[in-house]
Amino acid sequence: MRLLGIRIAVFLAFTAAATVFGGDPSNETMTARIQRLIQQLGDYSFAKREAASKELQSIGEPALDALRKAAAATDDAEVRGRAERIIEAVMRSIRVAAAKKELAKWEGEWTGNGGQRFIVKGDRWMWGDGTPWKFDDTTKNRIEIIEVGEKTIQADVVVADGTPERKVCRAIYRLDGDTLHYCGTYELLRPTEFRTAWNSFYVAWKRVPKGGLRK
Repeated sequence: MRLLGIRIAVFLAFTAAATVFGGDPSNETMTARIQRLIQQLGDYSFAKREAASKELQSIGEPALDALRKAAAATDDAEVRGRAERIIEAVMRSIRVAAAKKELAKWEGEWTGNGGQRFIVKGDRWMWGDGTPWKFDDTTKNRIEIIEVGEKTIQADVVVADGTPERKVCRAIYRLDGDTLHYCGTYELLRPTEFRTAWNSFYVAWKRVPKGGLRK
């Protein structure tokens, strides 16, 4: 019994010491965890460097500030390169998430003041002249949001994607309640204003309630 008691005491002392000296990751703050992982980006072990990269990427946005500072301050090319790649990957995932969230707001059917019809489903779209038609899930028309800004959303409206007839309309959008403002062009320069000009076309789409025009 005495020997068992000694073993338990030693175990408890070791556990307490590990906690004090940072050996217990469960007690680590997020800031400390990020700093530890950034230091690990320069470890001699390739496996540890890879593990740190993956973990920092999974942390995502909360790690960006520390990664930028590390990339700017370090003399270690390995740490700098890995930090920059993680920053790029995290920013890309943020843009993808923002684009998906924005497109979800556009989902549904819209009508223009000239009788045009516009349907968005996921990242697919159809545009018609008012005649009855049904949205086709296999449509090759695709919307790719390039940037979600405070006042406008930049998007490439791709026509016949994956075919020889593929075209890209460079557009800007702004959602105001049940009005989706659109201005697009097939020229190289994207519009900067919501107005029809010699090379761009503007439509103020009005949302159609569910069960509305589509047939």
